[in-house]
Amino acid sequence: MTGRDELAAHASRGEPRRNSGALTAALVGLVTVVALETMSVAAILPLVTDELGRIDLYGWVYSGLALGQIVGIVVAGRWADRANPSRPLVAGLALYVVGLSIAALAPSMVLLVAGRVVQGFGAGAVPSVVYVCVGRGFSEAERPRIFAMMSTAWVVPSLIGPVLASLVAESVGWRWVFAGVIPVAVVFGVVGRREILRLEASPNDGQSVDAVALGAMVVGTGVALGGFQARSGWLAAAMVIGGGAAALVAFRRLTPAGTLRVRPGLPAVVAVRGLLTAAFFAGDGFVSLAVVELRSTSTTFAGAVVASGSLTWTLGSWLQARLMAEVGARRLVGVGIVLIAVGYPMFGVVAESDGWRGLMFVGLLVVGFGMGLAYVPLSAALLSQCEPGREGAATSARQLSAGTDRSAPGSLRCGRSRPRSRCSA
Repeated sequence: MTGRDELAAHASRGEPRRNSGALTAALVGLVTVVALETMSVAAILPLVTDELGRIDLYGWVYSGLALGQIVGIVVAGRWADRANPSRPLVAGLALYVVGLSIAALAPSMVLLVAGRVVQGFGAGAVPSVVYVCVGRGFSEAERPRIFAMMSTAWVVPSLIGPVLASLVAESVGWRWVFAGVIPVAVVFGVVGRREILRLEASPNDGQSVDAVALGAMVVGTGVALGGFQARSGWLAAAMVIGGGAAALVAFRRLTPAGTLRVRPGLPAVVAVRGLLTAAFFAGDGFVSLAVVELRSTSTTFAGAVVASGSLTWTLGSWLQARLMAEVGARRLVGVGIVLIAVGYPMFGVVAESDGWRGLMFVGLLVVGFGMGLAYVPLSAALLSQCEPGREGAATSARQLSAGTDRSAPGSLRCGRSRPRSRCSA
């Protein structure tokens, strides 16, 4: 029996693959690298702008990373469908390190943004590769537990990342925050590559990247974002509408057909995952501002409120791993959506009232728990609906729809009950 046949046999029987513990540790480590840097940068950006100036480019430090992620998500996902996932992993981490180096040495805000764009490719490639590895390296029954571990990988960076980054920036300089992530990325990259090499290559030939759609997605998104900084109202409207329309058309080609219509099957999973992510982060992005401005609290208190949601997110992730087989993904996702819909209004009411400030934690605790219950089941459902060898394309579509967590045209086969149907764009 070949290695590929043995892996398929284990998966069909719901048995764990050999060395699954080492692969799990490697994947969690890779997620931790991205999470650590992501949670650290926000804490030091005020110091960065004090030194480099150009406060008008403050938002582009995030937007540049997001644009690079779009490319990394699509390219790495499709590449992983055509070869062993270790190849796009190495390429992604190499660019990630290059981007970190540019950011650490940047003499101006423009070059810092350029470094973030390069870094974004790796930040998009790593999650794509990780999800492909989960799909190929673990049985369907094991995946909820593995995804729960990945959610846990965000907890420590969420709690200590901002504090550690602030201490480093204030003691030896903000540049060492970027530079300090480089050796961590290299170590986890070497370990991860060794374990991922044990996985067999895709049983399919994979699909090439639609360069036109990918380019339209990046340019359209960039133009739309730039419109928010335009001084002329007419120019701003034209850039936002035109860029947004181009990105939307490209999005349709890069995701399974029917995603925008929430068609049952893989398209619905991708669409709901994106809507869920948008709902969470649209509110989460204003939590700190509301806590500090409306209630005149410290940034430390605001960080604690935000971090509380990370803790319950992890709790919900582990609970769903225990309930998935009994309750089912649909109910867990439904309960999670309800909790998010309830939690943010709770937070808003408390933030605008004169009541006890500690009650602001309650809303975020509820929202985080809802995300933990709903997020992982959607990831597991996506992988379960994909034909072996198409995990990269499906994962790219999921991440692109989600925007931050974040494919290419052609066919994405979906639905085990309909193995011959194609979700082609």
